[in-house]
Amino acid sequence: MDGQMRDAAYFNSLFSIDGRDVTIDERISLLLGILDDSKQEQIRKGLKTSMNVFKRNHRKEDFLKEPMKFTEHGVWMPEAMYAKMSDIKIDETMQRFVYWDSIRKILENYKSSECICIKVYRDKNGELLCWDGQHTLIALYYICVVILGLKMNEIDIPIMVSPGTDRADIRRASLGENGGNKVPFIGYDKYCFANSIVELDKSTDPEYLEINDKKNNLASYGMFLSDARMNSNHIAGALTRSNEIMDPAFHPNITEYFAQWCYHINGCNRPFGGTEVDLMYKYFDKCVNSGIEVTEEYVMDVAEVCQGINGKDFSADLFLERMQTSLERDLKEKSDAKDEPEYYMTSDGEVNRNQLKKTDEKMFNYFNQVLESHDIAVPEYDKTWNVEENELF
Repeated sequence: MDGQMRDAAYFNSLFSIDGRDVTIDERISLLLGILDDSKQEQIRKGLKTSMNVFKRNHRKEDFLKEPMKFTEHGVWMPEAMYAKMSDIKIDETMQRFVYWDSIRKILENYKSSECICIKVYRDKNGELLCWDGQHTLIALYYICVVILGLKMNEIDIPIMVSPGTDRADIRRASLGENGGNKVPFIGYDKYCFANSIVELDKSTDPEYLEINDKKNNLASYGMFLSDARMNSNHIAGALTRSNEIMDPAFHPNITEYFAQWCYHINGCNRPFGGTEVDLMYKYFDKCVNSGIEVTEEYVMDVAEVCQGINGKDFSADLFLERMQTSLERDLKEKSDAKDEPEYYMTSDGEVNRNQLKKTDEKMFNYFNQVLESHDIAVPEYDKTWNVEENELF
């Protein structure tokens, strides 16, 4: 690590930092530098393996031909405009965090027909800034500089220069460009672009403003959206899944209520993911849709009940275990009362485990009855079974 404190404030600040146009080797160093030592070592070893695979698949002398455009009648790079590798900069705010597995895949399966032009645009100072093809460009760096031992100012790279210098326009083009032949954008990538286009490019597009509101709601309570590539899913306050925050069906207020819940559960002193995110996002959304006034005091009441599951914090695993125990007891009783096998029972008289799998209906049936036992108003729901007092928390 470079000494930079990596917490929620650090990750949330990345969308408002400008002026980070860096060379390819600087970009690689920065990306690896945000990872802990063991992760860096893992990636470096993997890259070394992939470069060795490349060397086994290709003869060095086949690539070292003049001129240094790496083409003899278009041998292994497409015909296009060319620029020196040293002249191509990477606008960090225009790029996703790198999928290192994709770099390795390019190295190990290199085919000349699949090498693409690097898409660049000229900024107002005339500099060439890469906006698409970062994975290809970094892979070419490893081939040309690390494997072949060339200098970046000796290498001509095929480029396509996009018209215009408006970065917001280019960013929108990048979002539209990513399709099936490339590493697809996931929710986290779209989240990063949306926040940068608001905070750096001053976009007033309602779609992006809404995502930025959600980011700010997380930040207000010491939280941030995380991704495994950032090696940050273990950090306090990390929201480790993007499904809900990137779903336009969830108003930004729902993210605010969820962040409040996390704060009042444990001060956001751990990561949040899985069942608890699924449960609480949908719960607060149901509250709003049913007309319940969700204030911070209401969220605090819900959080206090949730802490009661183990006396100090909410445990999604324990929640599901207790829900399933209650449901299993109910299904057995219903089968015994009818004195005949039911579809939810096995031949040896035990409850079919498939009947205990979590669903929204089951979770809310159990969760709502727990909250009601503490005199907390809940949205309307179908009481598919009655939870007994000793099964509550």
